[in-house]
Amino acid sequence: MASKKTQLKFNVGDRVLHKPAVLAASQSALPPRTKLGVVEEIQYRSNRRGASIPWLKIKWDSSCFSEWHMTMRIALAPDQETIDAVVQNEREKIN
Repeated sequence: MASKKTQLKFNVGDRVLHKPAVLAASQSALPPRTKLGVVEEIQYRSNRRGASIPWLKIKWDSSCFSEWHMTMRIALAPDQETIDAVVQNEREKIN
């Protein structure tokens, strides 16, 4: 099988957000928490089968420490105006 190298959609310095768990977010009465941060480092690690998987070291805005995350739970963050509009809309649904 030929190895396929795909272009990673994250770069160092990108603003990202943590995607909430779909099941937990759908059953909660509270709005989903938006966790925003900045990508500090990208590292490829191999899993048990030997596949190389990208991991991101992210410095979250609400934390003083950096954490490693797999890319499947991370998305590029939209601009701040869009985030504020979504948060305001979620607050109006609760009230």
